[in-house]
Formats: sequence, structure tokens, C-alpha cells
Amino acid sequence: MGPGFRCSISGGKEGAEAGTLSIMVGGRKENHERCLPILQAMGKNIYYLGALGNGLSLKLVNNLLVAVNNLAVAEAVSLGTKAGLDPGSSWK
Repeated sequence: MGPGFRCSISGGKEGAEAGTLSIMVGGRKENHERCLPILQAMGKNIYYLGALGNGLSLKLVNNLLVAVNNLAVAEAVSLGTKAGLDPGSSWK
């Protein structure tokens, strides 16, 4: 029998030290409920997402959104610079 549940986390070192991680859980509900006090000690936002692997899926979707937003910001700064705006001004 495989693992009862798995967690993906978000929040980095700072979140871990402050106990404010976001924890995305997938797997058996009863195992999630049994471990919830431990998860609450480590994280502020705990999401139970159902089937095993769903926590990882949500983390990957979140990482994709962050990457796309970072790319959009880079493109906007490049466009503004090419249009003659000073990238050192407060527009970015």
C-alpha cells in the first residue's frame, strides 16, 4: 500500500521559520485529519485537495502562474523601454 497522503508547500525559508507556509495536501482524508495539528504548526493556509497528487498539481499550477506573471512584467518593462520610457523612473 502506498503513502496515505503527500503535501506540497509554498512560502520558502521565511514561511517555514515563521510557521506561515501554505500547504497543499492530497491523499486519504483520514490521514490528513490525523496530521492536521502538525500541518497547522508549520503552515497558515492548509488546503485539502482530495486525491493523492492533487497537492502537487496545485503547486505546479501556482508556479506556472508566477512564471507567466514574471514574464509579463519583463515584457512590459522591455516594451516601455523601447518606447523611450526611462526604466529607472517610477513607472515600473
